[in-house]
Amino acid sequence: MIWNSLHPFYKGKMQVLPKCAVRGFEDFAVWYTPGVAAPCRAIQADPALVYEHTNKGNSIAIVTDGTRVLGLGGIGPEAGLPVMEGKALYICPVADCHGRCGRKKGVTAWRQSASGW
Repeated sequence: MIWNSLHPFYKGKMQVLPKCAVRGFEDFAVWYTPGVAAPCRAIQADPALVYEHTNKGNSIAIVTDGTRVLGLGGIGPEAGLPVMEGKALYICPVADCHGRCGRKKGVTAWRQSASGW
């Protein structure tokens, strides 16, 4: 079957690409250091600016602990990751998104974990 060969060939469905141009080391002076200090200081002074200077307002996480994955049941977080990547394929055209799997159980534990993403 073709799907047996495509999953290992691509080693997952998602990748992270920069939105900004990185043509050489000079660009790192703008996007990383020392240029990144300016938006950091602006956000520190006014936390609402995080939505203007970062992708926070256009980011989501698709999370699971692997206990209910499609019709497969409780297959665990590692085995559930291909499904989370597949779900991300539907959503990523309109938002930055990342599939995440973890071993925490319960809504409160997930909220605590996901709040840092």
